Amino acid sequence: MNKKTLVPSGIQYAIDNDYQHVFMISNPVVAMIVRIIVDTYGIQSDKIVCISMRNTDTSIIEKKPINPPPRWYDVIYTKIFGKTPFSRRIANVVRKNNDRFLLYTSWNYPDVEGLLCLPLCAGHIYLEEGWLSYGLYKPYTANQLNIWKSRLRYRDSRRNDFKDYFRDDALAFIGILPDVFPLVPNCKRKILNDYSVALLKYKPKLTGIKTIGLTPAPRRVAHNQWEFMLKALVDRMPDGGVIKLHPGFSADIKAKNELELMLTNISRGLVVLCSDNIILEMEMLSESKKLIGPRTSLVRYAEAFGSKFENINLY
Repeated sequence: MNKKTLVPSGIQYAIDNDYQHVFMISNPVVAMIVRIIVDTYGIQSDKIVCISMRNTDTSIIEKKPINPPPRWYDVIYTKIFGKTPFSRRIANVVRKNNDRFLLYTSWNYPDVEGLLCLPLCAGHIYLEEGWLSYGLYKPYTANQLNIWKSRLRYRDSRRNDFKDYFRDDALAFIGILPDVFPLVPNCKRKILNDYSVALLKYKPKLTGIKTIGLTPAPRRVAHNQWEFMLKALVDRMPDGGVIKLHPGFSADIKAKNELELMLTNISRGLVVLCSDNIILEMEMLSESKKLIGPRTSLVRYAEAFGSKFENINLY
């Protein structure tokens, strides 16, 4: 099939008109998908803007990321006013060349909503991220009644019923597994399952290491449970291996250093933390692994890529 026929019309129009392509990269699987998008659709490197969220490594994209530092007042300001100062800092970077841009994101969180309001934003595209991308969430129609401030109140009061993650005016929804975005119209769903382009850019770093422990998000495990969490993982790894921290831990240097010291004392060096630039999905494409940890979206990728997942309770 001709390569050009594979390109969603909105992306092709942006390429033809020299728009910027702004990627909000929130975790390693998003970085992997961005790499595939860039190569599959032929997006020029000088038109790519990578925004690294939570210090997510973007080296597979071979583009230096922009990482505007969060401020202590960001969360408070967003809760009170429903707008985010962080998105303004990102906008200042994006507007520097005064070019129109497409925005690529995993869902419509407040930073994204602020960028979508900019006159230079020509549209947005959702990227597979993890569990959220497989939920039964029908895209919603955006209007002044369901801006983030209103949606946040609803989410806080009825969290289990909250489903307004994706706007229905998105140009496309792009993923790598066939059952992603289940309630999105098929005409907008794009599945990129040729991983070879990403494998060419990624050098496996865990070759020969078969067992990988996973931690939950920091919000799920209290500080006084960290030692228990690491010991439970190490006990399941008698032959050694590595532990991959949740991005929430990796983004907190103090927490990461404390966990690393704990792990050294518990395992006596037999199990170590692995680097943040490791993409487990890419490692599993290169070599079968055994993952151990609480149930995460990695279960799907392990099953799809020929690896195993052992679920254990860590909190």
